[in-house]
Amino acid sequence: MQIKKRMNIYFFSYILFIFEARNRKLIFFYMAKTIICNECYLLEIRLDNCCVDVWRTVEVPSDILLPELHQVIQTAMGWWNEHLHQFMKGKVYYMSKDSVKENMNFGMCNVDMLAYEKIHLSELLAKKGEQLKYEYDFGDSWFHTITLLEHRSYTEDESHQPKLIAGENACPPEDCGGIFGYQGVVEATKHKRSERYKELKDWLGEDFDPYLFDKNKTGLAVQDCLS
Repeated sequence: MQIKKRMNIYFFSYILFIFEARNRKLIFFYMAKTIICNECYLLEIRLDNCCVDVWRTVEVPSDILLPELHQVIQTAMGWWNEHLHQFMKGKVYYMSKDSVKENMNFGMCNVDMLAYEKIHLSELLAKKGEQLKYEYDFGDSWFHTITLLEHRSYTEDESHQPKLIAGENACPPEDCGGIFGYQGVVEATKHKRSERYKELKDWLGEDFDPYLFDKNKTGLAVQDCLS
């Protein structure tokens, strides 16, 4: 009888030990997840190969999902979100699951494609200086380079909303023909008496300036873009 009691005590002690150990692991996991979520990423978003150097720096939480980062990029740069897009890291393409399905239907099985709806930025960028590519509008093919400039912990009372830090120059107009088409637009704005400029003015408006960037207006839009 005494032996059976001791065995029961040992058994329940063992169960209690396992339960506490698992709890410790869970606590550690959630603490680690909290630390990761509290990371603030300072990103530079720069339009590649453009005749005008268009760039923005923004702060976003490290656990931001790629579809949310897409919204931040669109708002910060000044795009209208009217075309398809994708992210690229190494040889892997990250896009919506609908885009993945459509590409597979077209026979693009030799390309590594992942649905990005549940992928966090921290899974692709973790160290200072690491980069990610972003393409918007597969017709005009606007390529952007996203660079992790810094990462730090959020302060206790600091908002985790996206924040515009700085930027220069206007976003190219949609459907202008990509890098080379935009070069023609910029040249036309230098000759305001030309027929080409008169044609563009009806499309872009008389106030379009390739070198104008309204930081305050854009900053407010970035802050609210995920609301």
